[in-house]
Amino acid sequence: MDFTTSHWPPRDGGRQPFQLLLQTSMLDYAIERYHARHGVTLHPVLGDVLGSTLYAVSVGTSEVRPESGLTREALLSFICANSELFACPGACLGLWQNAFGHVELDVTVVLKSRKRALRIANAQNQRAIFNLRTGEQITVRASARSSEIQ
Repeated sequence: MDFTTSHWPPRDGGRQPFQLLLQTSMLDYAIERYHARHGVTLHPVLGDVLGSTLYAVSVGTSEVRPESGLTREALLSFICANSELFACPGACLGLWQNAFGHVELDVTVVLKSRKRALRIANAQNQRAIFNLRTGEQITVRASARSSEIQ
């Protein structure tokens, strides 16, 4: 499930069965897990990877909705609009509660390597990565020397 920055942005090869995320049972599971824990990182094959020894990096554009707007239809629309990103190796559906109590929907890539996650986050101009095991948000310093994130 791990990949390097050479796998990003998406290319034609290495597709994964992201269509599994479109199943009603997966959509319902994502909504259920979000409401239970205010967050879920859902891989189309592995299921919920929160608690795993992985790092999550948001890629692409996120969407913010009020919690009342977290519906099957909203998730379907988001997944279909971002199907090219979801087809990349390691791509997951990320749902999490922001500081204002709204739901953030995003395409999240999970990686085993903290260094690779930091490199990709830096290349994607992300502010942080997320440690799925500890729940720690790790700040990405744009001014970090390349030796600190390689």
